[in-house]
Amino acid sequence: LNTDSDGKVDLPLTEFYMDQNVRYITTNNHTIKVFKAGYTKNETVLSANISQNVNLTISDLACGMTLSADSVLGADLNSSGTCFTINSNGVELDGNNYTITGDQTGSAVVAGNSSEVRIKDLTVDNFSIGIWLERQNATNLTNTWIRNSTQGLFIEDGTNDRFKSSNFSGNTVHDLNVTSSFSTSNYLLNLSMEPGVNL
Repeated sequence: LNTDSDGKVDLPLTEFYMDQNVRYITTNNHTIKVFKAGYTKNETVLSANISQNVNLTISDLACGMTLSADSVLGADLNSSGTCFTINSNGVELDGNNYTITGDQTGSAVVAGNSSEVRIKDLTVDNFSIGIWLERQNATNLTNTWIRNSTQGLFIEDGTNDRFKSSNFSGNTVHDLNVTSSFSTSNYLLNLSMEPGVNL
């Protein structure tokens, strides 16, 4: 459903279902999710056995933000220094096939001390470190292109992280740099890297 010009929408929610002319009442809660390209996502869980108003706010995505909710890019972004920081569990950044371009400083994404972060469908260009993962667990990086940075992907103390179907090109020092003896059980699948650039 789409909202009106004031950002409002009426949602008809059903608390029952019919099976062979028998009406069954359900007690399941309903999850309402709000999202728009270029904004953070938001959601709430409610029971529809009463009429109620729910306000869900979404925020414009801009470099310099700390992301604590799922987000989807709606345009290319330019960044001076680090663009996004993620330090909450379960956050997804959907690049939506857009590009974050830096000025050879900072990172497009820094994720630290969290788990199950997902980054997908994103191009990262011209950073000091394209994507920096510090003490992450079960991070998923999919269909991402990291290019023209000093270091592409920097993994520090990562465990159970998965990197797949991604490309690295034009990075001058490392495409992929994994440090510390605490980095264990990380999986690399179908990554494309340029010859002559250090892992």
